[in-house]
Amino acid sequence: MTSNIEIVVAKDPAQEVAERLAAAARTGGHVVLTGGSTPRIAYGLAAELETDWTAVELWWGDERCVAPDDERSNYGMAKQALLDHVAVAAVHRMRGELGRDAGAAQYEQELGDLDKVKGIIKVLGMVNASPSFGDHPKVINGCSDLMVEVFGDAGRHARSAVGMGSLPGQIPVEIELIALVE
Repeated sequence: MTSNIEIVVAKDPAQEVAERLAAAARTGGHVVLTGGSTPRIAYGLAAELETDWTAVELWWGDERCVAPDDERSNYGMAKQALLDHVAVAAVHRMRGELGRDAGAAQYEQELGDLDKVKGIIKVLGMVNASPSFGDHPKVINGCSDLMVEVFGDAGRHARSAVGMGSLPGQIPVEIELIALVE
């Protein structure tokens, strides 16, 4: 698998992401959004830089099992910061309000076949742990092993495993994954 990896160290990450999102809106294609405070700022800036997103289909890389109007919803945050201010071709959101299993099944159906996944690029595993716990990598090994089991060599990836003082809803583990999709 060949990939063009670019590492950018930015003085203002939100501005950098906003400029890249605005450029993607002008170019068109598929864009995957996520949650967080830096993305929220970036989405607001991107909406100011470019209002015509009609050549873009938006997808989500992560979501919580909550309704879209819940303050914890990544879609809800992106809607307020970006979607309410731009015209978009299509929005493919994870339906967290359906619950974990039903929401995942619905999104999987919308995404299509796993054969579209050409490689796993990066996994970030966040473990809800006390300060004395130090085996975060061992916890995330399960995810890494699963990716290799499902995708073979294309499932091998770069990885970070970190401990967190808390995670939303006191979940034990949160996984963020970047994949190369056809």
